[in-house]
Amino acid sequence: MAVAELWTLTISDYFMKHTYQKTIGCALGLLMFALLPVIGQTPKASSFVGDWTNKDFKTRDITRVQIRLDGNSVIAHVWGRCHPKECDWGDATASAKGQTLSLTWNPGFAVTTQALTLLADGSLQVTGHTHFTDSSGRKDSDSKDIFAKGLVHDWSDPAPK
Repeated sequence: MAVAELWTLTISDYFMKHTYQKTIGCALGLLMFALLPVIGQTPKASSFVGDWTNKDFKTRDITRVQIRLDGNSVIAHVWGRCHPKECDWGDATASAKGQTLSLTWNPGFAVTTQALTLLADGSLQVTGHTHFTDSSGRKDSDSKDIFAKGLVHDWSDPAPK
């Protein structure tokens, strides 16, 4: 075999090998691009959907959270501890930030922001910060509660004896 033929085969082998590697590289790149929305994806909104009840039956904060989908929106309905029955906070549209849903409530006397996060054990953690905007002089407060899906509890106060 002549040197020129050997050189031609070597160059040909080189380009075929590198063309093959480029093809594999491009295919892997396209696959990664296609999977990009899935890699590191936050929990699906549907994972949050359901009726959640505070595991602490003596809470003085949020008692229940009901999360539903309305088209592309995630809607949370919240109830808080009041006497003699729960306070209905109504609906708020959640915004997604990373692996957390965020809510803001403004009943007129305070602004409460909440972060809803799904925990590894399937529970829902709700952390909140309330800033009072009235002239009451009350200090801001923080809360953290854990909720279970499907847990049922009667939050009304028992009748006085």
